[in-house]
Amino acid sequence: MSRTVLVVEDDPGLAELIGEKAEDCGFKVASVCSAEEAIAWLNKNDRPRLMILDFSLPGMNARDFISSFSENKPGLPPFIISTGQGDERIAVEMMKLGALDYIVKGGHFLELLPEAIRKVDRHIENELQRKLAEEKLRESEESYRNQFENNSSVMLLVDSSGRITDANAAAASFYGHSRDKLANMSINELDETAKSGSQLMQKWVSGKGQAVEFTHCLADGSKRNVVISASKIKFKGQMLLHTIIQDITARKQAEKALIETNRRLEEATMTATQMTLQAKMASRAKSEFLANMSHEIRTPLNGIIGITGLLLETELNDEQQHFVNIINSSGESLLGLVDEILDFSKIEAGKLLLEAIDMNLQSLIKEFVAIMKVRAQQKGLELNYSISPDVPANLHGDPARLRQILNNLVGNSIKFTPSGHIDIKLSLVNRNSKKALIKFEVIDTGIGIPAHKFDLLFKKFSQVDASTTRKHGGSGLGLAISKQLAEMMGGEIGVESEDGKGSKFWFTASFILQSEIPAPADVGSDNQKSEKLPEQDIAAGAKTSKFFNRSLRILLAEDCATNQQVALSILKKLNLQADIVKCGEEAIKAIEKTAYDLILLDIQMPGIDGFETTSRIRKLEETLHRGALPIIAMTAHSLPGYREKCIKAGMNDYISKPISIKTVAEILEKWLPETPVFDESDLMERMMNDETLVYSLANAFLSDAPDQLKGLKTALADNKIDLVERLSHRLAGASGNIGGKEMSAIAYCFEKSAQAGNLTLIRERLPELESGFEKLKFEIREKLGKHPKGGQEMKTLIVEDDFTSRLLLQEILKNYGPFHIAVNGQEAVSAVRAALEANEQYDLICLDIMMPEMDGHEALKQIRNMEQAKGIYSQNGAKIMMVTALGDMKNATTAFYNLCDVFLPKPIRKAKLVEELRKLQLIE
Repeated sequence: MSRTVLVVEDDPGLAELIGEKAEDCGFKVASVCSAEEAIAWLNKNDRPRLMILDFSLPGMNARDFISSFSENKPGLPPFIISTGQGDERIAVEMMKLGALDYIVKGGHFLELLPEAIRKVDRHIENELQRKLAEEKLRESEESYRNQFENNSSVMLLVDSSGRITDANAAAASFYGHSRDKLANMSINELDETAKSGSQLMQKWVSGKGQAVEFTHCLADGSKRNVVISASKIKFKGQMLLHTIIQDITARKQAEKALIETNRRLEEATMTATQMTLQAKMASRAKSEFLANMSHEIRTPLNGIIGITGLLLETELNDEQQHFVNIINSSGESLLGLVDEILDFSKIEAGKLLLEAIDMNLQSLIKEFVAIMKVRAQQKGLELNYSISPDVPANLHGDPARLRQILNNLVGNSIKFTPSGHIDIKLSLVNRNSKKALIKFEVIDTGIGIPAHKFDLLFKKFSQVDASTTRKHGGSGLGLAISKQLAEMMGGEIGVESEDGKGSKFWFTASFILQSEIPAPADVGSDNQKSEKLPEQDIAAGAKTSKFFNRSLRILLAEDCATNQQVALSILKKLNLQADIVKCGEEAIKAIEKTAYDLILLDIQMPGIDGFETTSRIRKLEETLHRGALPIIAMTAHSLPGYREKCIKAGMNDYISKPISIKTVAEILEKWLPETPVFDESDLMERMMNDETLVYSLANAFLSDAPDQLKGLKTALADNKIDLVERLSHRLAGASGNIGGKEMSAIAYCFEKSAQAGNLTLIRERLPELESGFEKLKFEIREKLGKHPKGGQEMKTLIVEDDFTSRLLLQEILKNYGPFHIAVNGQEAVSAVRAALEANEQYDLICLDIMMPEMDGHEALKQIRNMEQAKGIYSQNGAKIMMVTALGDMKNATTAFYNLCDVFLPKPIRKAKLVEELRKLQLIE
């Protein structure tokens, strides 16, 4: 047998370490990673002297591997089991299956392994010698005796009654008894439980020679864990058990230590889990506290800043003006401090997210300088800016956070510059086809900063020195926040300064390019003509508001009287009014009665809060079949994730209190975009600039719409809901087709209200629809003119009950061949039936969905059924194009299920219609 050790271990690193230990013991090493590879190796190579076998192997564990060797095969070589499981039952089972040792992978595994290998090697050697002795015993018992006497392994000869008949020198040394005394003892006298003899006898009788584990007592009273293996021999004519005793005490102690270590590890893990849970609870409590404190601070600030802002616009004497200015300035300072702390907490929590929106860098800098110029002029400072010619203007990024960094840097320069000037410079660092890295510099002639204080500048809650802190104040967070914002924007921040000689703060930021066109060179100074601030534009008068002369319905849900007054005053500046409710229940009742354009919703109100109110409004909209109402949260909360929480709850946007005119204006412009009365460019684009078609369509609409409006008024007077819905649908589609987006939106609202059975709302807004038609008529007549055109061969059936939409389709399709007209689904089915009976067929059927007598879905179904009855299937039948104002997924799915070819939502675009005809191969 070669001195080769086969290592069967699926961990390559551990297998290499085991191999090194085996080599240290004088063995050659072969390694495999699985039981299947071990079987292949054993079948191919000479039998190894020893195998170190991992218990848990991929695919087949050690138990199955051992069992796979049947009796007709050579059998397994001697093996040691190694495992990460400190389970004594596995050890016993493996010993029963023939393992010579069992080593638990743990902290002492590699230390115990060499001794285990040497012991097993000695055991293997002894076993080889024992077998050789047994063979020679037949010839010479004296030879066996010699082997027994001189063997280094502990050996005992035991008769069938359990009496020890002989012991070798190693046994005497191990047990501490003389050989003569051992030879007159029972093996049960050595065993702590006196079971060794009976169990060994049972193994003898059964013929199974597996190793059995016992605890034996030595002469000095100590106890050792041993494994006894036995085999039958015939010695001097007597059948005896030849037993070999292996000391496994050290291994058992290591296993016990491993079990204790695992127990302690489990306890430590449980403790760590509890501590983590407590930390999370503490963090949650901290967040809730900050949220409540934010709300509590911002709520009175909203009143202070809002009311003082209104008070400043009234007539005050000089002393009053001075006092109110102090109050306003203090409120703004406190708000800035709260914002800095909350921004810092967001960044620390990793919850501050950057927006990614289109922005014009040149406009942003101009507006920013116009705002900061006022503060600079108050100190007699000149504020200049310059933008390098290669800096791109149209970018994609977060303008609010960019302004925040600039505000911190320029604000500090103004604060620490007694006289002189401040320069803002923008330059391009680098750019590629997608992004640009831009450098911003703020250079002042201020007091400067000592070089050894630079490290303090960008640390949180730090200022240059105590005297500066006392003189100028501040939280010490502005530059720390600026540093983290710059890094979030893909840049960095730094400073160059000399004590008493001014400072230069700079930062870089990366932006996505909107276009490849660089901005023109731009230089501005304090001596140039001052541009108006956004707030000044808004407050200059109601007529300058973008909402001037617009009839918008706004609902303000706010329980605080002060906040109500602030919000109403801001809306008044924007030429807007609002209905007021004080709680969520009142808001829901108001929305049931009136179709508002937008709701400003406080989050914390008595009764149901803003989140529950939003949820109920969204459910109410489904019931009323209305479009989604823009819901703008107004709250004093400004903590990480709160905006996202509002959006997730179904709100559209978020205003943090204290509210300002500028913020409210921006939000309202975003969610209440002005709908054009007549979108001529859109109409011309949809009609491929076909002026004749546009003119014909416009005249048709202007002649048909008055009758439709008259019919709608009559239907309202007669409470005919179905007719009101149908006429509103026609007016929405017809006005939308002609580019009358404002009138179309009102008519669409009427249609949805009729579906919900709410005629009261329609009666209230009917004058608005009539006024919308008059405005649309005026603009059409102001902008449109005339022209003629002609065509090619395709037989078409136009099925449309709306006169304007029908005329539009006629004008587009007349150039491609003859067409017939049907005004409802029933007439369409009759026309197709007549054509099929005459063995003729339409090439194209343009089919509206919502029509009297029979709707488009039913007509489509019957047309396809008639074609199939004639043996004509959809691929060979008429091409059916659903042209409808019902552009929702449900109607589209139904249309395609009934085998339409194209689903084309209104308003009709000539280019899109012609494109679909080409796809259907009806025209070239």
